[in-house]
Amino acid sequence: MTAVMSPIIVDPLTFFRVCVAFAWGFALGVFLKRHPKGDWLATQREEFAAAIGMIGNLLIAVGTGWATIFAVSAASLIGFLVHQIIADVTPEPPELGGYKTIWVLEDGIAITNDVIARLEDELENGHDPTEVSRALLQAARLVNLLKAARNGRYEPQ
Repeated sequence: MTAVMSPIIVDPLTFFRVCVAFAWGFALGVFLKRHPKGDWLATQREEFAAAIGMIGNLLIAVGTGWATIFAVSAASLIGFLVHQIIADVTPEPPELGGYKTIWVLEDGIAITNDVIARLEDELENGHDPTEVSRALLQAARLVNLLKAARNGRYEPQ
Protein backbone atom coordinates (compact mmCIF):
# COMPACT_ATOMS: atom_id res chain seq x y z
CA MET A 1 0.00 0.00 0.00
CA THR A 2 1.49 3.32 -1.03
CA ALA A 3 0.81 6.63 0.63
CA VAL A 4 -0.91 9.15 -1.57
CA MET A 5 0.10 12.74 -1.00
CA SER A 6 -2.67 15.21 -1.51
CA PRO A 7 -1.71 18.67 -2.74
CA ILE A 8 -1.96 21.54 -0.31
CA ILE A 9 -4.64 23.90 -1.48
CA VAL A 10 -4.39 27.48 -0.25
CA ASP A 11 -7.37 29.71 -0.50
CA PRO A 12 -6.32 32.94 -2.32
CA LEU A 13 -8.24 35.07 0.17
CA THR A 14 -6.45 33.41 3.09
CA PHE A 15 -3.10 33.94 1.37
CA PHE A 16 -4.00 37.61 0.82
CA ARG A 17 -4.99 37.99 4.48
CA VAL A 18 -1.69 36.46 5.60
CA CYS A 19 0.26 38.85 3.35
CA VAL A 20 -1.71 41.83 4.65
CA ALA A 21 -1.08 40.64 8.22
CA PHE A 22 2.67 40.44 7.57
CA ALA A 23 2.59 44.02 6.23
CA TRP A 24 0.46 45.09 9.23
CA GLY A 25 2.96 43.64 11.70
CA PHE A 26 5.88 45.25 9.88
CA ALA A 27 4.08 48.64 9.75
CA LEU A 28 3.19 48.42 13.44
CA GLY A 29 6.84 47.71 14.23
CA VAL A 30 7.91 50.74 12.21
CA PHE A 31 5.39 52.95 14.01
CA LEU A 32 6.35 51.75 17.48
CA LYS A 33 10.08 52.10 16.79
CA ARG A 34 10.33 55.24 14.65
CA HIS A 35 7.45 57.57 15.56
CA PRO A 36 7.57 59.57 18.82
CA LYS A 37 3.98 58.66 19.73
CA GLY A 38 4.65 55.03 18.85
CA ASP A 39 7.76 55.04 21.03
CA TRP A 40 5.72 56.50 23.89
CA LEU A 41 3.02 53.87 23.34
CA ALA A 42 5.57 51.05 23.30
CA THR A 43 7.39 52.21 26.43
CA GLN A 44 4.60 53.67 28.57
CA ARG A 45 1.50 51.72 27.50
CA GLU A 46 2.69 48.31 26.33
CA GLU A 47 -0.71 46.72 26.84
CA PHE A 48 -2.34 49.21 24.47
CA ALA A 49 0.30 48.53 21.82
CA ALA A 50 -0.39 44.80 22.11
CA ALA A 51 -4.16 45.40 21.98
CA ILE A 52 -3.81 47.55 18.86
CA GLY A 53 -1.82 44.76 17.21
CA MET A 54 -4.39 42.11 18.09
CA ILE A 55 -7.33 44.29 17.03
CA GLY A 56 -5.61 44.80 13.68
CA ASN A 57 -5.15 41.04 13.35
CA LEU A 58 -8.80 40.36 14.17
CA LEU A 59 -9.96 42.97 11.67
CA ILE A 60 -7.84 41.34 8.96
CA ALA A 61 -9.25 37.89 9.83
CA VAL A 62 -12.87 38.93 10.44
CA GLY A 63 -15.40 36.28 9.41
CA THR A 64 -12.92 33.40 9.22
CA GLY A 65 -12.16 30.32 11.28
CA TRP A 66 -9.66 29.77 14.05
CA ALA A 67 -7.00 28.44 11.69
CA THR A 68 -7.04 31.64 9.63
CA ILE A 69 -7.00 33.81 12.76
CA PHE A 70 -3.96 31.84 13.95
CA ALA A 71 -2.25 32.18 10.55
CA VAL A 72 -2.95 35.93 10.44
CA SER A 73 -1.63 36.41 13.99
CA ALA A 74 1.50 34.39 13.19
CA ALA A 75 2.15 36.35 9.98
CA SER A 76 1.68 39.64 11.83
CA LEU A 77 4.11 38.54 14.53
CA ILE A 78 6.66 37.47 11.93
CA GLY A 79 6.36 40.86 10.18
CA PHE A 80 6.83 42.64 13.50
CA LEU A 81 9.87 40.54 14.37
CA VAL A 82 11.42 41.04 10.93
CA HIS A 83 11.24 44.80 11.44
CA GLN A 84 12.71 44.55 14.94
CA ILE A 85 15.63 42.46 13.67
CA ILE A 86 16.29 44.88 10.81
CA ALA A 87 16.11 47.83 13.23
CA ASP A 88 18.55 46.19 15.62
CA VAL A 89 21.05 45.35 12.87
CA THR A 90 21.12 48.87 11.35
CA PRO A 91 22.35 51.45 13.87
CA GLU A 92 20.83 54.91 13.79
CA PRO A 93 23.26 57.81 13.49
CA PRO A 94 22.84 60.55 16.07
CA GLU A 95 20.72 63.40 14.82
CA LEU A 96 22.61 66.64 14.58
CA GLY A 97 21.45 69.52 12.46
CA GLY A 98 23.73 71.36 10.08
CA TYR A 99 23.59 74.60 12.06
CA LYS A 100 24.42 72.81 15.28
CA THR A 101 27.48 71.31 13.63
CA ILE A 102 28.65 74.77 12.57
CA TRP A 103 27.95 76.19 16.03
CA VAL A 104 29.90 73.45 17.79
CA LEU A 105 32.86 73.93 15.48
CA GLU A 106 32.84 77.70 16.04
CA ASP A 107 32.53 77.27 19.81
CA GLY A 108 35.29 74.63 19.79
CA ILE A 109 37.60 76.90 17.83
CA ALA A 110 36.89 79.85 20.14
CA ILE A 111 37.62 77.80 23.27
CA THR A 112 40.77 76.36 21.72
CA ASN A 113 42.03 79.85 20.81
CA ASP A 114 41.31 81.02 24.36
CA VAL A 115 43.27 78.10 25.84
CA ILE A 116 46.20 78.73 23.49
CA ALA A 117 46.25 82.43 24.34
CA ARG A 118 46.21 81.80 28.10
CA LEU A 119 48.98 79.26 27.90
CA GLU A 120 51.13 81.57 25.69
CA ASP A 121 50.66 84.40 28.19
CA GLU A 122 51.73 82.14 31.04
CA LEU A 123 54.81 80.99 29.14
CA GLU A 124 55.86 84.61 28.49
CA ASN A 125 55.09 86.01 31.95
CA GLY A 126 55.95 83.13 34.25
CA HIS A 127 53.86 80.33 35.67
CA ASP A 128 50.84 81.61 37.58
CA PRO A 129 48.99 78.51 38.84
CA THR A 130 45.62 80.29 38.66
CA GLU A 131 45.91 81.07 34.95
CA VAL A 132 47.21 77.61 34.13
CA SER A 133 44.27 76.17 36.06
CA ARG A 134 41.84 78.34 34.08
CA ALA A 135 43.42 77.20 30.81
CA LEU A 136 43.06 73.57 31.85
CA LEU A 137 39.41 74.22 32.78
CA GLN A 138 38.82 75.67 29.30
CA ALA A 139 40.45 72.59 27.76
CA ALA A 140 38.17 70.33 29.81
CA ARG A 141 35.15 72.35 28.63
CA LEU A 142 36.30 71.87 25.05
CA VAL A 143 36.57 68.11 25.51
CA ASN A 144 33.06 67.94 26.99
CA LEU A 145 31.69 70.18 24.23
CA LEU A 146 33.09 68.01 21.47
CA LYS A 147 31.92 64.79 23.18
CA ALA A 148 28.39 66.20 23.42
CA ALA A 149 28.50 67.19 19.76
CA ARG A 150 29.71 63.74 18.76
CA ASN A 151 26.77 62.16 20.58
CA GLY A 152 24.25 64.63 19.14
CA ARG A 153 23.46 66.34 22.44
CA TYR A 154 25.05 69.73 21.83
CA GLU A 155 23.03 72.82 22.66
CA PRO A 156 24.44 76.31 22.01
CA GLN A 157 25.27 78.29 25.12
